[in-house]
Amino acid sequence: MTNDIVRLETDGEIGLISLTKPPVNAIGVALRSAINNALPVLIEDASVKAIVLYGEGRFFSAGADIKDFARSADSPTLPELLKVLNDCPKPVVASLHGVAFGGALELALAAHFRVGIKGLKIGLPEVTLGLLPGAGGTQRLTRLTGVAAALDIICTGRSVAADEAVELGVINRIADGSARDAGVSAARDILNCSLVATPTDDLTVSADNTAVDTARRKYANGLSAPLRIIDAIEASILPIDEGLAKERAFFMELMQSEERAGLVHAFFAERATSKIPEQNVPVRDVSCVGVVGGGTMGVGIATAFLVAGLPVKLIEMQDERVAASRSAIESNLTGALKRGKLSKDNHAKAVKLLNCSSDLNTLADTDLVIEAIFEDMKAKTELFASLDALCKPGCIIATNT
Repeated sequence: MTNDIVRLETDGEIGLISLTKPPVNAIGVALRSAINNALPVLIEDASVKAIVLYGEGRFFSAGADIKDFARSADSPTLPELLKVLNDCPKPVVASLHGVAFGGALELALAAHFRVGIKGLKIGLPEVTLGLLPGAGGTQRLTRLTGVAAALDIICTGRSVAADEAVELGVINRIADGSARDAGVSAARDILNCSLVATPTDDLTVSADNTAVDTARRKYANGLSAPLRIIDAIEASILPIDEGLAKERAFFMELMQSEERAGLVHAFFAERATSKIPEQNVPVRDVSCVGVVGGGTMGVGIATAFLVAGLPVKLIEMQDERVAASRSAIESNLTGALKRGKLSKDNHAKAVKLLNCSSDLNTLADTDLVIEAIFEDMKAKTELFASLDALCKPGCIIATNT
């Protein structure tokens, strides 16, 4: 059986489901449905004794399709699919190559045995989007690694290399060659009883209050997702169905948050910068920079441009603070000299390239002006109106906010 996003085949007693949804095998509702339809075919085939799940292309899967988030509740949901996978009466091997991130790793965690091809990287990066893994990631990863390691991996969203994944118990075996061949080899070893396949949901978790308390202190940074991740991992000591229900409730809560919406917007905005229509036009000449605001950020920005050899006009709106701003920048430049970031000659030039004042009009001939004043939207708006009126045509007006 073949369609445009999965291929179903048999190799002797082994049934294989291949993900074939280019370019990244994103696990949206279409791929969920295709896998969900393929599994019963192999389960009901009496000649099939074990099942292998693998991906084609550069990697197993980059994870859930972020553009498909609005359909995360469409059936079959990812949690529904993974329960079918975990409860499969035949051993299921997930053979992973390249990367297996987010929902893709959750898919693999619901299998009974995991093979990693050398070079594999895995991770649950949902926290970077203001979310937590909502299809069993907090429950199943913790059952394999323990509480402390799961907190580290999920709260940071970091990627984990294959060797570390084996040490932590996430991956059962590392192999060379193709994901298909490695998966078939592992499945045959399971059938001849030289390997043991264990449903992840059959495992239990030991409480680790010290790790949980440490994480709560570490991630008390005003963001909701890390704290909800900790709550979900703490719930992994419960029976699996109860833990999964709590995790899903936390996931849906975060899905409705402004934090999630903002971080998803930032995710797509960053990628959109590679497609801007002006990317191939000549670079604008910047030979003089203005910085408005002589606080910590303004001083740091001014220092960076001076170290790069550009003249800087720093504006501190309060007359009495102009000298203090200059002193702070000169202190930074002296530090750069001592650390070897500036030669004596370049240090002397940098000091001469600095002009500090309280007169905004001195910015009229600058090529780039960066606003770095205090966090007050009304004040910033008024400053931009003033800069728009006095700066020359073509000047780039930017903000540190």
